[in-house]
Amino acid sequence: MAMGVGVAAAQEPVGHIVYTPANIPIMAPGGSTIALDLNKDGIADFYIRTTGYSSSNNGVFTKHEGVYQTPAIGNSAIGKRALAKGEIIDMGGQFRKTEVGLAVVNFFAASGHFGSSSKGAFKHVTDKYLGVRFMIDGQMHEGWVRLTMKQSFGDISGTITGYAYDTVPNETGLAAGQIRSGEGATKAPEDAAAKLATLGMLGLGAAGLELWR
Repeated sequence: MAMGVGVAAAQEPVGHIVYTPANIPIMAPGGSTIALDLNKDGIADFYIRTTGYSSSNNGVFTKHEGVYQTPAIGNSAIGKRALAKGEIIDMGGQFRKTEVGLAVVNFFAASGHFGSSSKGAFKHVTDKYLGVRFMIDGQMHEGWVRLTMKQSFGDISGTITGYAYDTVPNETGLAAGQIRSGEGATKAPEDAAAKLATLGMLGLGAAGLELWR
């Protein structure tokens, strides 16, 4: 069942970016769903769903917990990779329209022994970003959701600490963590490497400039 969340009121757009600070707990086990409405139009854009169950049988205790992200119809997110602050969202990975496990952990204990396995790009992160695209009045907008999460011995906990979106539709170039227009951003790693290579060639003078051309 979806539940309401308490967040601070969205700030006025700084340029064409609207940022909303938040302090929304993510706790698994659950069976609960957090509905995120990035632009406050009363329509949920993304859902954060938690699951959890445990069992004990013949002296073996097992536990499963998971946190999943599901876009509303027509929307998508980069759920397979946690973006660092400054990464350009539209270059940060593959957008998916289907549910993605952000953090999933399995734990077992038997006869004094225990073990666990975990997966998901957000299973243990501090201030990392979920890059998103969502529809407003039939047009696509970019945004981000900032997350801190951790898992230990089969338990997952986390917090949504803020989110933002670009009010200009179909515009690329929004950076993860960016809260105002013109704020400095870094490009995806491969682009940064290309830039360094270019600067290196330019440093060679006329010969390097000829190679760059």
